[in-house]
Amino acid sequence: MEGKPVTDAVIEIWQADSQGIYLHPDDPRTNARDPYFQSYGEVATDDTGSWTFRTIAPAVYEDRPQHIHLKVQRADEELLTTQVFFADDPRLADDPVLAELEGDLAAIVVSLEAGQDNEGRPVLSGRQTLVVDLVQ
Repeated sequence: MEGKPVTDAVIEIWQADSQGIYLHPDDPRTNARDPYFQSYGEVATDDTGSWTFRTIAPAVYEDRPQHIHLKVQRADEELLTTQVFFADDPRLADDPVLAELEGDLAAIVVSLEAGQDNEGRPVLSGRQTLVVDLVQ
């Protein structure tokens, strides 16, 4: 498949907090979630299709692999909804959601590297190129 980086798009992410709790009205544990964790964010792609976000590592819940939900939208059109997984998570092999995504739409699996942020704090970072094949 060939594609082009998606410019002028909005990347939306949402995830569980460090306890595995979502900010969601159907989650019975919502009142126990970390009140300082936003749970959601969005960022626009630049003119090269690049984007970045910073977040905590999501906790495991219901024995699912750690993951971050990701949606790509442009001009009210949803281009992609998937999940970002972490390559070293041993639960990947048995995850039914990942198996379903791989059958129809490849999930994004990122390898993380240890590093430091601009203030010297330890961080894990991952880099992945996301190209969506757009039929024009």
